[in-house]
Amino acid sequence: MHPLSKRIDSFRNMPDDRQYRLFLIILGIVLAIDVLSVCVVSFIDRMYDLSNYYDNISDVVDGHLMPYSDFRFEYPPGALSVFLVPKIFSWNLTSFHFSYSIFAALAFIIFAKYLLKITDHFGIQRANVYLSLIVFAIVGNQFITARNDIFAVLMVTLAFYCFMVRRYDLSAVVLAFGAMIKIYPIILIPMFMIIFLSRKDWKGMFRFAIVSGLICLLFELPFLIADPGTAFAYLSYHSDRGLQVEGVVSSVLTFVNLFIPIIDDIGIYYASNTIVGDIPDMCARFLDKAMYVMLVLSAIWMMYRCRKAPMKDEGQEFRILAAISLIIIFVFITFSKVYSAQYMLWILSLLPLLLLSPGDERYDKMVKYAALYVIFAIPSSALAFTIGGDFPDDNVIPILLVLMKNIFHLVLFAFIIRTFIIWTPKTDGPSES
Repeated sequence: MHPLSKRIDSFRNMPDDRQYRLFLIILGIVLAIDVLSVCVVSFIDRMYDLSNYYDNISDVVDGHLMPYSDFRFEYPPGALSVFLVPKIFSWNLTSFHFSYSIFAALAFIIFAKYLLKITDHFGIQRANVYLSLIVFAIVGNQFITARNDIFAVLMVTLAFYCFMVRRYDLSAVVLAFGAMIKIYPIILIPMFMIIFLSRKDWKGMFRFAIVSGLICLLFELPFLIADPGTAFAYLSYHSDRGLQVEGVVSSVLTFVNLFIPIIDDIGIYYASNTIVGDIPDMCARFLDKAMYVMLVLSAIWMMYRCRKAPMKDEGQEFRILAAISLIIIFVFITFSKVYSAQYMLWILSLLPLLLLSPGDERYDKMVKYAALYVIFAIPSSALAFTIGGDFPDDNVIPILLVLMKNIFHLVLFAFIIRTFIIWTPKTDGPSES
C-alpha cells in the first residue's frame, strides 16, 4: 500500500475525538499559511484583487461615491458589505490585506462547520469530509484568502443547510445574498425551485422565487433610485471581454494554434491573458449567447427528469439538489469566456454534498476525477499567466497543462451528469411527493 494511503487509512481509523483535534490542527496550520502568504505578498507588491476591493470600498466610504454611476464596479452590490468589514479594521492597503485574509479564513471556517452539519445529518463519515476540507484549503490557498468567492461559497452552503432543515425562506434569503456578493449563486435559485416542482409544491416554488427576488431587489434598490441606468452595470461589465486563455474553448484554440496559426496575439485585458484573432473573437461572440441558451436548456432537461423521477427520501432529494447545482455551475463555466482559477472553489465546495461514501463505486470515481482535475488545475492556473510573449513557441507546457485541466473538467462534468441520470430514472407515472 502507498504510504499516503496508509496515513489516510490510519486517520480514518482514529478515535473520533483524536481525529477531530488533528483535523483542527492541520486545518488551522493550512489556513494560517494561506493568510500569511497574502500578508507577506502585501509587503512586496499590491495583490490585484485585494487592491481593487480596497479602492472600491475606499471610493464609497472615504470618497462618498456611488458604485456604478460614479465609478466602475464589477461586482453586485452585496460585495460592498464583504469589503466593508476588513476596511473597518484597516488603515491602509497593507493592513487591508491582513484584515481581509483573516476575514476570508473565518468565512472558510464557518463554511466548514455547516458542511459538516450537512454531512453529519446524512451519516457521511466525518473523516472523509475532514480530508476534503483540508485538501480544499490547500488547493484554495490565496483563492480563498484573497478573493471574494469564499463568501459566496459560504452563502451557498448555508442555503443548502437551511434547505435541509426546511427553513426554505431563510435558504432563499442567504442564496440571494450570495448572488449579490458574486453573481454565480443566482443560477442555483432555479435549481432549488426544481426540487419544489418535483414535490408538486407550487406554492413553495413560487415563494422561494419571490423571497430570493425581493432580497436581490432590496440590495439593488439604492442604486435603482440613484441611477436606474447604471444599477445593473455589473451584468455587462465583462460583455466586451475576449476569450481568457484558461477557458475550455480557449484551451482548444491555443492547442490547435500550435499546429495551425489561428491566434494573432495574447493580450492583457481585465487583468487576464486573453487570446486575440478573428476566430477567437468569433467564438467569444458565440459564447456570449450560447452560455445563456445552454443554461436554459440544461435547467429544462433537469426539471423534466426530476419531475418524472420518484423522490424516495430526503437523502435522495438532497443528493439530486447537489447534483443539479453542480451541473448548472459546470454549464456556466464550460460555456463562459472566462475560467478564472478560483472557479474551482465553486466546484470543490459542492462535491461533498453529493453524499457519496467510500465503498460506493461512484465515490471512488469522483475522488479520482476530482484529484486529476485539481492536479492539473493548480499548475495551469499558475502558468496560464505566462502564456504570451513569443507565442506559441515558449508556451507549449502551459498550453498543454490548461488543456489537460479542461479535459478533466469535462470528465468530472460528465461523471456528475451520469450520476444525476442514474439517480433520476424516468417512470411512466407521476413523481412521488
